[in-house]
Amino acid sequence: MVYALLSEEYRFSRALILLGTAWASLSAASLRILLDVSGIKGFKLEKNERKNLVIVAEPEEGRRVLSILQMSGSPISFIGFVTLNESSVKSDDNNSGYFLGSVSKLSEIAELYAVNEVIFCAKDVSSQEIINQMLLLSRLDIEYKIAPPESLFIIGSNSIDDQGDLYLVDVNAVSKRSNKRNKRLLDLGLSLLFLLASPILVFRVKNPGGLFGNIFKVMSGNYSWVGFISDKVAKQAKGMRKGILHPADGIGELIPDSHAAERLNALYARDYSISKDLRIISRSMHMLGRVPVN
Repeated sequence: MVYALLSEEYRFSRALILLGTAWASLSAASLRILLDVSGIKGFKLEKNERKNLVIVAEPEEGRRVLSILQMSGSPISFIGFVTLNESSVKSDDNNSGYFLGSVSKLSEIAELYAVNEVIFCAKDVSSQEIINQMLLLSRLDIEYKIAPPESLFIIGSNSIDDQGDLYLVDVNAVSKRSNKRNKRLLDLGLSLLFLLASPILVFRVKNPGGLFGNIFKVMSGNYSWVGFISDKVAKQAKGMRKGILHPADGIGELIPDSHAAERLNALYARDYSISKDLRIISRSMHMLGRVPVN
């Protein structure tokens, strides 16, 4: 209405207005798709894709978790169970049709069946075994979840006859593709920052010569600024780099024993974030020149 009342000299071409509207719509849609592809948390488009799912558990616990998942209506394509040992399956005829193999063959099973989600049942699988398997699967794009024991389930039923929803603990593993990408970008950014700030850092670092060596080791992709405590763990995880620093650095002079080291590695690998790396580095600045063990 307002456009029609304007004089000719203030009117723009209708074609330009239509083209501008179309361009704005196309740009907004393209930007949204680009943000979705980038994998940035909070910008992913909701997709009702069926996931190829494997449950790692003993037969009894595995069937119970599967039944709750099926009743919840989750869009999954159940592939089968992976158990801790084959003897438990041989003694359970009800489960034999879904048995894929033992946990020692999980990596081969995941590749063969194009698995993109693995649920570990904490009742049967130890936290250390979960971390070990996550590291072995790090080269694959797989999501991980942990189903706590029955006593830790959160029941959200509307009726006493309803079993409720299964509570699954999401695992933001350091081996996830997006986390590996973000970690690498952080390593490169910090390396450039340390190089620029080296005239100041040389007075804070115990071994200034080692600092420059470490900067180039990280930039070349052979090391990361933060890695696992044991290099054996890093070798287990294909695609994961050894670290100059590790989760135990900066928390005291006490050297962790093997059990404590495993626990720290597990916590670091299970719930990774860039802020976790930054905290470890900020409290261990004086160790940036440390000579890493090959």
